[in-house]
Amino acid sequence: MVCGMVLEVDFTAPACLACLFLLLPSDAVWLTLSACIIHETAHLFMTAALHHPPKLLRLSAVGMRLVIGDLAVCPADHQAAIWLSGAAANLLMAAMLWRLGHVTAAGVQLAMGLFNLLPYRAADGGSLIDALWQGSAWGIRHPHLRRWACLPLTVGLLYCLWRGQIQNVSLWGMLALLQLSELWDIG
Repeated sequence: MVCGMVLEVDFTAPACLACLFLLLPSDAVWLTLSACIIHETAHLFMTAALHHPPKLLRLSAVGMRLVIGDLAVCPADHQAAIWLSGAAANLLMAAMLWRLGHVTAAGVQLAMGLFNLLPYRAADGGSLIDALWQGSAWGIRHPHLRRWACLPLTVGLLYCLWRGQIQNVSLWGMLALLQLSELWDIG
């Protein structure tokens, strides 16, 4: 327990980190970890600013997952602000780093921000969609439909990576993990 929040580390987190250090240059791994830390810190600051303390931070191969205390008393606009704060911090950091001439670091921050806006359950975009769909008549309620809804997006993104000849192993792997987290509850 850290500051009233449970910190869970899934067995997949250190395994994924070890694989990243084996597959990527260490500076790329550190840039990615710093982007994750900036992202989650922004979420924590927003939960504090809106007086909705987090109850859980879970680390897994899919990334870090922040769980807010009682979502039933957290208005949808507060949830939206919380879920958007991480991506906003990454995008702001990307702009600052780009302006300072740190193109690679800016690219990592940009990728982290945009990636987290995707509509997967394990990403902030999925949490944002869930927050906005709460109580609405047009929300996806059928669990099987929700599980398979992102499959065309995953196939499309993988096709774009293939066509663009983007051979970033961590990007391909993250897309695969996000899709797997949709199909099975691994995130």
